[in-house]
Amino acid sequence: MMKMAAAQIQSTLGDILGNMRNHVRFVQKAIDEDVDLIVFPEMSITGYCREDAEKLAFLPDDHRLEELIHLSDKEGICIVAGAPIKMDHQLFIGSFIIQPNQKIKIYTKQYLHSGEEKYFNASFDYNPQIQIQNHNICFAICADIATPDHPRQAALNGANLYVASIFYSPQGLDKGIPQLCSNAQVHHLKILVSNFVGEQPPFKAGGKSCFVDQEGNVERSLGSQKEELLTIHV
Repeated sequence: MMKMAAAQIQSTLGDILGNMRNHVRFVQKAIDEDVDLIVFPEMSITGYCREDAEKLAFLPDDHRLEELIHLSDKEGICIVAGAPIKMDHQLFIGSFIIQPNQKIKIYTKQYLHSGEEKYFNASFDYNPQIQIQNHNICFAICADIATPDHPRQAALNGANLYVASIFYSPQGLDKGIPQLCSNAQVHHLKILVSNFVGEQPPFKAGGKSCFVDQEGNVERSLGSQKEELLTIHV
């Protein structure tokens, strides 16, 4: 069986060094628990940003990822961590998919929240699918999960596991979690979600990172206040 984890963390906007230390801490926890894949929230390395995204942006081969790459290679763990990413002279909300001894893959957010389009581009061009053991894994970032076509397309592409990095408020989760359960059931997907806790003014995160099974049941869920690691066998 594969073991995976959602890292529910609090990131400080712009404190890349401090946020990266927290990523390493959670990856080490996951390694200690023999986890195969760990996912962090949306723009986890920089903190969720809009106006500051250009100056905080990462490049696809950014040297600041080296410690995560080293841990992945040494310990055989896949790490999914987020940042604004500058590619092709455009700025995207992206996830770095760091697999052991492989070239980094990048997923870019396909559907933007209202207001994000002022700062970011959306793209369907960076949409990797990976395999770990017998699982075909597709990725999502925040507003993607609220767009019915996104999980539907993941299922059509042969995914059985849908891994989402989000920044949802407590109010957003009231609608988001039932929607996740419906998507899991309709498309026969297992869904792992990693959300922030704490505040990144003017936004507040709602936590409740969770795992939803293929029947649409929330099998595991964290609270709304604490940094924690949610682990699950699939």
